[in-house]
Amino acid sequence: MAKAVILARWKLGIWPLFRAVESIKRRRPALPVAPEREYLRALVEIYRKLRPLFMARRDKCLLDALTLIEFLASYSIYPNWVFGVRQNAFAAHCWVQLESLVLDDDLENVCDYSVIMRC
Repeated sequence: MAKAVILARWKLGIWPLFRAVESIKRRRPALPVAPEREYLRALVEIYRKLRPLFMARRDKCLLDALTLIEFLASYSIYPNWVFGVRQNAFAAHCWVQLESLVLDDDLENVCDYSVIMRC
C-alpha cells in the first residue's frame, strides 16, 4: 500500500495529468485477465482498511483512484480510471472501475456523471 501511495502522489505531483493517464494505459496488458470477483473484493477491502493509515479522507478522488489503481496493479489487476463530469451544479469526478463493477465509489454517485474519459 505504501508503494501505491508514493507512486500516486509522485505521478500527480510531478507529472501533468495526461502523463499519469498515459502511464496507466501503457502498463495495461493487451489481453488483461479478469480476476475472480471474490479475490478482487478482498483486495479492495484490504485497500479500504489500509487507506486511512496513508491518506486523509479529505484527499481528493484523483489521488484515491490512482492509489487504488497502483495498489491493484501490484497484484496484476488493471482496472479502468474513469473521469466524468456532472452538468447540473458542475462537478468533475473520477473513479476506478473493472468492467461494470465500480470499485471505489457508490454506483448511485457515479451515475450522476457523464463519462468523458476511460483509461
